[in-house]
Amino acid sequence: WSLRRFRCRRGLTVAQLTAELPARVRTELIDPLCVAALNTPADVACANVFLRVLRDALLSGPGSADLLLPRVDLGALWPDPAAAWLARSGAEIRPSCRVAQVKPEVRGWHIDGSAFDTVVLATSAVEAARLVKPIDPAWAACASSLRHEPITTVLLRSEGTLLPRPMLALHAGTTAPAQFV
Repeated sequence: WSLRRFRCRRGLTVAQLTAELPARVRTELIDPLCVAALNTPADVACANVFLRVLRDALLSGPGSADLLLPRVDLGALWPDPAAAWLARSGAEIRPSCRVAQVKPEVRGWHIDGSAFDTVVLATSAVEAARLVKPIDPAWAACASSLRHEPITTVLLRSEGTLLPRPMLALHAGTTAPAQFV
């Protein structure tokens, strides 16, 4: 992959790219790495994106492939600080408020009849596409075409239980979809 500058034929999936590797390498390394890096199973994940992630992780210098495990919930890592920064900057934040319509104006925006200087759409791609379609149909079509795979995190506490290592790989399958514990 390095000799090919971490590029491959367009349209290739990770499963197709790695088909000639030993089964054990695919099931114990490539498949969990693909899900962890791309949140997409190898049989549908884009091989070029996977190779780009590998290149960046392996060849971008110290710290580029560090595994960071948060000690706080994900809200405290990203959305809460972003909302706090926006609030400090004078933004009006309306969480859990469904917007029916966004309209550009000469100076700013009208959102459901209220005037704003700037808009941040913190929504799914599908919802952003719905709001932007009257303004920019091409962008909306691109956003609508994005596919996603849900991420589920289960947090368990078992008093007195110690794992042999801080993180263990699990053998994932259709009846056991977890990758790590």
